[in-house]
Amino acid sequence: MDEPELLAEMDRMLERAVRVARGGDLPGALTLLAELHGRAALWWEPGSDDVDGGRRVVRVRRQLFLLHFARG
Repeated sequence: MDEPELLAEMDRMLERAVRVARGGDLPGALTLLAELHGRAALWWEPGSDDVDGGRRVVRVRRQLFLLHFARG
């Protein structure tokens, strides 16, 4: 899978996780986000010049934090 396809897949996974969370399935959304975070962490390296990649990782981490907070 080349980079544009990977980024598109990551965006689709994030959108799906948000829809699942809004549907009330917080554990399911957390599972999706954890998988997405794992993929993103393997793909993007901290300190790299890839600002867009870093922003994607931050969006995923933000969603993970919000869902963990919502679950209590």
